[in-house]
Amino acid sequence: MIPLNVKCLIRTPPPVVDKDQSLSLVLDMMEKHGLGSIGVVDDGKPVGIVSLKNVLNRIWSERVRSVSLNNLYVSSAMESTPLASSSISILDACKLMVEKRISALPILEDDELLGMLFEEDIPRLLLDWDSKDYSFLLDELISVKPSDSLLHARMLMLRKDLQILPVTSENYKFIGVISDWNIIKVIRIVQEKVSYKYKDTRMRNLFVSDAFTPSPPTLTGNPSIAEISRTLLSSNLRGIVILDEERKVKMIIQLRDMPRILIRRGKTVGNC
Repeated sequence: MIPLNVKCLIRTPPPVVDKDQSLSLVLDMMEKHGLGSIGVVDDGKPVGIVSLKNVLNRIWSERVRSVSLNNLYVSSAMESTPLASSSISILDACKLMVEKRISALPILEDDELLGMLFEEDIPRLLLDWDSKDYSFLLDELISVKPSDSLLHARMLMLRKDLQILPVTSENYKFIGVISDWNIIKVIRIVQEKVSYKYKDTRMRNLFVSDAFTPSPPTLTGNPSIAEISRTLLSSNLRGIVILDEERKVKMIIQLRDMPRILIRRGKTVGNC
């Protein structure tokens, strides 16, 4: 089957920010649009993206932990990305996202920004795929407990390049997830509500219990990719936890995995 053109899936016009705008504005836009990344422009021209991961890496630095997000700018956290033509196929766009490890891809037409492909939209092309083969995504399974420090959780997520991390009880039963978005929201509250004198101390004494989402939507057993995709789209989560019958974590599937799943399928479905 002829692959769909990327124009079938992109958001147009895409949400964008100027490189000189504040990270506070970026986070407000991400929340409004339900996205983990936003396009960045300079004088109206696309120059990259800024993602939750970029923002978290920036504001977690000890040097700027006490600095208001209103005083930190997109240019200090953005990353450059390739620019793709509107003639590119969905599969080739996904391959580019996987290769460059990016969460969104700017799409140009006649040298102008037409739209963007976001990882959040890719599950829409997998809603009819009943395959249960996602073993190629299996990785070392890690989790944290509510009493663990937020710094420890953050370092695990950074080391394993995770968007979400399962939170378990002392007997390893699943109780929630912590995501990059959770961590950013807690940091933002500390920056806005805690006096400058105590900000750094408060940041050092944050725990997983301060940030995690309890009892998010999950799937059990061996769900199909269609079920996983539907749950991702309906929950607005950064990933889905799959549990066994004892409510212990079997694996996690993140938004970041969706381009790889679509590539694995090897073809797209439907028509523009």
